[in-house]
Amino acid sequence: MRQPLRNNSTSILHNPVAVGGLAAIAIALIAAIAVILTTGGDGGDGSQSADSAPTTKSPTSAQAQPDGLDGLTGTATSTLNVRTGPSNRYSAIGSLRRGAEVRIVGQSDDSEWLQIEYPARSNLHGWVIAGSLEVQGDLAEVPVATPDTMPMAEIPTYEAAATLPPLATPDITVTPTSTPATTLPDLAVGGSLVSGGVLVVTVTNQGSGELAAAAIEVAVYDTAGAQQLDSTTLAVEALAAGASIDVKTGYVPFGGPDEVLVIVDPNGKISESDDTNNRLIVTFSSGSTPTATEIPYP
Repeated sequence: MRQPLRNNSTSILHNPVAVGGLAAIAIALIAAIAVILTTGGDGGDGSQSADSAPTTKSPTSAQAQPDGLDGLTGTATSTLNVRTGPSNRYSAIGSLRRGAEVRIVGQSDDSEWLQIEYPARSNLHGWVIAGSLEVQGDLAEVPVATPDTMPMAEIPTYEAAATLPPLATPDITVTPTSTPATTLPDLAVGGSLVSGGVLVVTVTNQGSGELAAAAIEVAVYDTAGAQQLDSTTLAVEALAAGASIDVKTGYVPFGGPDEVLVIVDPNGKISESDDTNNRLIVTFSSGSTPTATEIPYP
């Protein structure tokens, strides 16, 4: 006679050997889970498991490199010339437009000029007037630098020899002879134009005397005369009465002030019959010939 089937699960639970085996397996699983939680899943020795993907960390703000220039920087407040040394006697090698950002690497002894990296992100240098840059940082940290080239030699001015007084003795009466009046030149700005991207100024000798062996300086300022934007000196052997000469300055118009003040012989080194007509206001427009308005000295 066939025996009825027993419930297998009930038989296992009533078997002491089977129950003990299941309990051992459960304890082993619990112990393994505790080891994994304690070691962080790294195999127990702190090393990362072979099949675990490395975690990539995002760079912090301190690691990110800035897009701009490194170090102390300055921004050009107007269009200005870059020269080979800290003086207008050094030749111009280029210009900066208003708003251009540059890196400052040195300064002159008197802190009137700043040495910049020019062109940007290169090993070459140039010099600009300190007042023409809006500096972002402390200039006290900038070292004193020396120019790489020598300045242009100054042309000596010629002064008339002093007139000796006439000799006289007690027995002789000397009547001094009259000396004819000396005719002097008279320099004036005759006009201006933009040629080759720079300002060209025409200087005319309006006097009755010849200008001989002299250096004609043409300086460009803002209209208030507070900031010098350019200075160019041209040596001439002679400039006859009524003659004119074009002086090519280093000033680059457009992008800077719409109006500038041009002065011939700003330091009064040339003896003239009239020194009140050496100033000119130049207004730039889209054309090549700017508008020039002569103004007297105040």
